[in-house]
Order: sequence, then structure tokens, then C-alpha cells
Amino acid sequence: MLFDAQCRYGPGERARVDRTFEDVEANAPIKSWQKVVLSDTSSDYREAGALRGRQIKEALRVLDKQHLVDIGPDKSRPGRRDLNRITPLSEASTPVSRPKYTVPTEGVYVSRHFFTSLWVFALTNTEIAVFLALSARRAAFPIAHNTGSGVFVVQEHRRQFGFKDNTWRGARALHHFGLVDRRLDTERDPLTGTITDYGSRWKKHEVMPTRFTILDDALEQPAVPTIDRVLNNPTPEDQWRQWFT
Repeated sequence: MLFDAQCRYGPGERARVDRTFEDVEANAPIKSWQKVVLSDTSSDYREAGALRGRQIKEALRVLDKQHLVDIGPDKSRPGRRDLNRITPLSEASTPVSRPKYTVPTEGVYVSRHFFTSLWVFALTNTEIAVFLALSARRAAFPIAHNTGSGVFVVQEHRRQFGFKDNTWRGARALHHFGLVDRRLDTERDPLTGTITDYGSRWKKHEVMPTRFTILDDALEQPAVPTIDRVLNNPTPEDQWRQWFT
């Protein structure tokens, strides 16, 4: 329910639940809870739909008891609850104070397309970890990220995220898939990472860390076809990203 709210409403907006408990129309633009909630529906004596419906009802009752949702009264049946009238409540809600849920304004932003375009399933665990680390750096330094200079994760920061060097190399895959742009030191070999005349340039404070910019628009592309194209049938742009940047 929170994922649904944060996909459809912006930071600071009060979330509304527009889903019905069961499908009212076959081609309704917003599917019912019984269509979007996954659960184990294996049973020898109940139909899958009926079992799923019962499980969702029980979950909603628990959420209501914990003051995390408000289930409105059924106007046609006094004393009954209407499962088509659900309001998500704030995590700070109590029996006395029941503020409605609003989308958080703070924290680390991750585009909803990271999930809805299935990148969360198509990327490896290492690549996801690197993406989240870059997202955290963007949250910490939004101006540097949004003005084009980019954010970086040097060795000190990598230790904070628990990254080893081989883990951090997952950023290369994100770049190849077009999810991030990277700006290398002009003296760094893009293939090996070797920096020309590293010793003397380091003493002069001339060695620049690799900087990254997350490309949120790229996340709108479906993950599996995009990765398949980059790995098996790369376009000239894909090849350019792999060999020259």
C-alpha cells in the first residue's frame, strides 16, 4: 500500500487509496487488491480467489488494529466495514490521534521506475547496492549531482557502505546499461582504470575521483530488453559507453 502510494503521489502529498477490494470492472484502470497482492493460494478445498481474499481481509484487520489504516463504515450495512474505503494512516497514528499518511519528504530518493520497469529484478545484488549507494550520495549532495558535476564515492565512503573494490566495479555495469553517467579523470584509462603518471599527479592533488550522475529517465526503459540489447546486440551508443567513457 505504501509502495502504491509513493508511486502515484509526490513528496508531502496525502495519499489516497483508489483500489477496490474486488474487481468492479473487468478493464478497470486501477486493479483491485485481489489482483495486485501476491499470496500463497494453494488449497485443496478453496478457490484461489477466495483464499486470497480472506488473507487480504485478515491483513487489513491487523493494520486497522495497529492504527496503520482506517477502514470506513459501510453505508449500506450499518455496523459493517467497507473494504473499498481504506485510508492509510501515519506510522505515528494512535487511537486518539489518527493523522493520514503523507509521502515522506526526506530520505533517499529512488525513482519508482526502478521497480516498475523491473530493474530491481534484472540487476545483480552488487549492482543494486552500488545504485543505492550513489542514490545516498545524491541525497547528501543534491546540488553537485543536479548541476552536472556529479557525486563520487572514494575509498573512505566505500568502507561506510561496506564495499570492496570488486563490489564497487558494479558501477561500470550501471554505466554500460545507461543508468548512470560517469566522468573519469582525463588521464584515466577507461578500460583498465589506470591513471597516467599517478604518483606525481597525486602529490600535486591533480587526481580526480570518478564522478557519477544518475539518469532517472533511463529507468523508464524496460530492464530485461535493455540489458539484453547492451550485452548481445549493442547499438553504437552502447559501444561508445562501454569503450570510451
